[in-house]
Amino acid sequence: MAAANTPRVPRTVFITGATGGIGLALARRLHERGDRVLLHGRRSFAGLPDDVAALGPYCQADLTDPSCHETVAGFLGAHGVEALDVLVLNAATGYYGSVAEQPPDSIVEAIQTNLAAPISLTHALLPRVERAGGRICFLSSIVSSLPSRNLAVYAATKAALEGFARNLRVETRGRVNVQIARPGPTHTGMHEKAGLTREQMDWERFTPAGVAAARLERLLDSGSRARALGVGNQLLWTAGRAFPRLIDGAMRRRVAVRAASASAGDGPRRCFVTGVADGIGRALAHRFARAGYGVAGADIDAEKGERVMAELRDMGVEAEFIHADLRDPGCVERTIASLANGPPMDVIVHNAGVSAAGAFWKIPLEDQNSVLALNLQAPLLLTAGLIREGRVKEDGALIFIASLSCYVGYPGATVYAAAKDGLAAYARALSIALAPGRHVMTVYPGPVRTAHAERYSPDNSRAHRRMAPETLASSIFNGLARKRRVLVPGATNRCVAALAHCWPGPFERMMRRTLFDKLAASAESGGSQEHDSEE
Repeated sequence: MAAANTPRVPRTVFITGATGGIGLALARRLHERGDRVLLHGRRSFAGLPDDVAALGPYCQADLTDPSCHETVAGFLGAHGVEALDVLVLNAATGYYGSVAEQPPDSIVEAIQTNLAAPISLTHALLPRVERAGGRICFLSSIVSSLPSRNLAVYAATKAALEGFARNLRVETRGRVNVQIARPGPTHTGMHEKAGLTREQMDWERFTPAGVAAARLERLLDSGSRARALGVGNQLLWTAGRAFPRLIDGAMRRRVAVRAASASAGDGPRRCFVTGVADGIGRALAHRFARAGYGVAGADIDAEKGERVMAELRDMGVEAEFIHADLRDPGCVERTIASLANGPPMDVIVHNAGVSAAGAFWKIPLEDQNSVLALNLQAPLLLTAGLIREGRVKEDGALIFIASLSCYVGYPGATVYAAAKDGLAAYARALSIALAPGRHVMTVYPGPVRTAHAERYSPDNSRAHRRMAPETLASSIFNGLARKRRVLVPGATNRCVAALAHCWPGPFERMMRRTLFDKLAASAESGGSQEHDSEE
């Protein structure tokens, strides 16, 4: 009985995106309970609702600014906040419409606001949360498990955010509590800003922001790791995760049938591969060349890239190399322009990748941002631009190289795992949006015998058991020929993926022991960890 009468201890709470919608509604509720609430928003203080000033100190920061985490950390320091009980990463932006019509600036803004900013804020504020023994709550969405063809980039960023949070939870076990909240459609100002009209969907009938905030408050008070906000939303999210083929197939059938303007047999076939200079990319270039495809490839390594193109020309095929740092959006645009000559591509392979291994809080933030820029932002910008400019045949194919980490997790490379989760979600949305003409295939390779894998593995004693890149390339080529939409190469990898999908908890613990703990031990013993390489 005494415990029931124990007075509630006020918490210190920081909420991003707290000038409207769920964020503002939550701030009001927590303020009424006696918590010390600190708010963030993009708008100037003068433009805020009248009662916001009474809720608590306000930090104005643009989350698209790469230094936004420094602004927020400085704000908290100025208000004497050295320990943070609750960090709610709620701010988000979106775009409703076709993939090709979303402007490049809008894609970059969504990735920065919805993903890069929460990651950088977590990186900067984790010591404050740990000091309080507190919790970080990431606002995802039920679309993270659903194929959202008109919200493809938004869905990708939310799936990536979930992947980041899931792996961060494994890394920070016993230090902080990491939670994931998944709101469903909520009546906020975001839908109108995203371009969703009342005629397309009556967003005024969505769940009121106050109701969603009450559900979020209950999650924050609980020990739950993840929860959709509302029973109906939980059912939708679970169905999207448990029955992806059934749901995707039904949604594809609803897409209007369009006639293809070209057949695969018209003219010479062409393939474009990113990260072509080495490893998987080089093996893919050779495999498509042997099948008679002309190959164009992009890579940051000019010397190796040109060498691969020379190898292909010696085989008697047309080969073109584009020297490009695809982490730069301007370089992505120049790459798209370079592909303007000749007929559209039959196949686009998004393969280029970089990693950053080790404890998340010890890896420099600039390395984390490079992972996001190359592994997620570049494929999204390239895909939208190539389709918009007519560089992909109407019956062409897009191949996205994700990772087995989408099933088993990857503690020790949280941002890499996040980017791959986001890439897989984007590919899933595209498979609906581009149906029935263009084909989309997502590949989830396990460990591959490349320099990239050797560099980031905590233990290379079993490197000989990794799949050879040539074997993977043949599997991808054959999967495309069979019109596979999802490909997990290798029988062992398929078994692991199926088991991890059904029982994620045991696999999270296993991955912590086999990856994260070994990486941490290596770092403490003075082992070096590199943070820069393309696949």
